[in-house]
Amino acid sequence: MVLVSQSPRRRELLKGLEVDFQCTSVDTDERYPDGLQGAQIPTYIAEHKADAYLPLMSEGTLAITADTVVLVNNNVLGKPQSRSEAVTMLQ
Repeated sequence: MVLVSQSPRRRELLKGLEVDFQCTSVDTDERYPDGLQGAQIPTYIAEHKADAYLPLMSEGTLAITADTVVLVNNNVLGKPQSRSEAVTMLQ
């Protein structure tokens, strides 16, 4: 099993299941098409990560990809670019 993510939280979740897994990541563009909303966005990005990892997979490997999007009033909050931007988002 391969977790295609560097997310500490996702690693922690898999460790809690007591399953053997490895972590890796793929360099993917996490932009998404205009018009996607809500749960469509992380699904699109996770599928994009899976497609990018597919050529690296060995036979019999289970790959897990995921993504998270934070929505406020149906607006996507992206990753903050600075500490001050993070504080503004939280406020």
